Amino acid sequence: MKRIKGAKALPLLLAAVMVFALLPSAAFAATGTHTLFFNVADGKFYEDSNGNEILDPGTDTEYTGQPGAWSWDGPTSTLSLDGFVWETSAPAALLIVGGNLTIDLTNGSTNTFRSTTVKPDVTSYGIYTPSTDSVIIEGGGTLNGVGGKPTGSDSMSLGIAIYDITVNNGTVNATGGSAPSTSYGLRCDTFALSGGTVNATGGAAGESIGVFNFNGGTVSGGTLTATGIAGSVYGYGIFEDSGTFTFASGTMTAIGKTNAFFDGTAAVVSAAPYVYWTNTTTSAPGGEPTLSTATPYSYSASDKYVKLTTEPFAVVANVTITGTAGTALTAGQTATITLTGETVDSGGLTGVDAASWFSSLPAGVTATADGAGSGDVITITFGGTPIAGSSAAFDITIPASALTGNADITVTANPNAKFAIAGGRSSSNDDDDDNGIVTLPLPIQPPKTGEGAGAAWLLCMAGSAAVAFVVFNKKRQSAK
Repeated sequence: MKRIKGAKALPLLLAAVMVFALLPSAAFAATGTHTLFFNVADGKFYEDSNGNEILDPGTDTEYTGQPGAWSWDGPTSTLSLDGFVWETSAPAALLIVGGNLTIDLTNGSTNTFRSTTVKPDVTSYGIYTPSTDSVIIEGGGTLNGVGGKPTGSDSMSLGIAIYDITVNNGTVNATGGSAPSTSYGLRCDTFALSGGTVNATGGAAGESIGVFNFNGGTVSGGTLTATGIAGSVYGYGIFEDSGTFTFASGTMTAIGKTNAFFDGTAAVVSAAPYVYWTNTTTSAPGGEPTLSTATPYSYSASDKYVKLTTEPFAVVANVTITGTAGTALTAGQTATITLTGETVDSGGLTGVDAASWFSSLPAGVTATADGAGSGDVITITFGGTPIAGSSAAFDITIPASALTGNADITVTANPNAKFAIAGGRSSSNDDDDDNGIVTLPLPIQPPKTGEGAGAAWLLCMAGSAAVAFVVFNKKRQSAK
């Protein structure tokens, strides 16, 4: 066997490091066959040794794994999570017991509690509080609670089931698995969202519900998306049992196979002003929303999609910008953007270069923006000479520098605001423009023997990504 010398081994070592870095984090998940408890009373994790889902510190084994992925602050009853992952074949992945708890999600971290059970006639949970304790979620990371896929006619699957849940920040994904009877994304007695994002999705079941709430909920900030479209019998985005579910501010979207909301108690709106979109199918309707100042939202049993928001937004009117590759655009072609809940910067816009606002602007086309200071209308004027054909719809983000507020606004997608540039190749397929980037088709074949001496080729497949690494070693010249 030939010995690999250092200079030749370096590219292979580099490639191995790249492959390792591309592996999904789920590959390093801690797995088991037991439910994991977190006991607020002593700040410790335990594994359920007898399978009865009742914590007994005397017999249940303390779990000391993943020490760098969590920490405990007793005085504030705060559990900090930083990349904690637990997947188990037990019906419940995590049970929180022993008192009220605050979960702090470390910025950028992803934390997952997933049941993979397929046992018959059980209720499966990703995260569950069996008592009336409350859980507050904050921080800048992500928390995933995923229910299993139990079998048997009486089985249920719940992503997260917490008696009282408050989300102040971070991202919470509550996903029910498939089950013959019922699947809920999130089930709770009371719900409060003041910041961050909550995505609650019911799985395939007889009854599929995004959020099942017993005794009242409030969205006063952040973004809630509740989806229940996979029910074979019925499905609701939000089901309010005995209280009222109130939208005060932020963004709330409910999507259901049967109806977006079970009834009017799940769609109480106290926000003012706000805008909304509705549809009698489960698809987002797009286009311009309805202003509450003109027509307030009213519950309708025919709505399967409802989105309400108090966030600033912008819409672009229907328009087609026409032209031919290689020929200057006809003068006077414009698009109109209307702002709601936001205004143009007080200094106004006069001939501002807006090319960077577009991700779909055809090469060679120019765009300039004009708008009166503190007004709500921006006019985009197009010019230049396109160098390739394009039929792309507009994709526009207005930068904060052009607005009164301090945040960018992405213009609501409108498929009827688009380009129709004839001739030449589609701009999306150009591989010889001036950006200096050459796209190599995959898969890339390794060179034949004798070609590109000293070249090391590696094609790495990581998940759905295909990355080709080409590392060239300078051929060493032999002294003559």
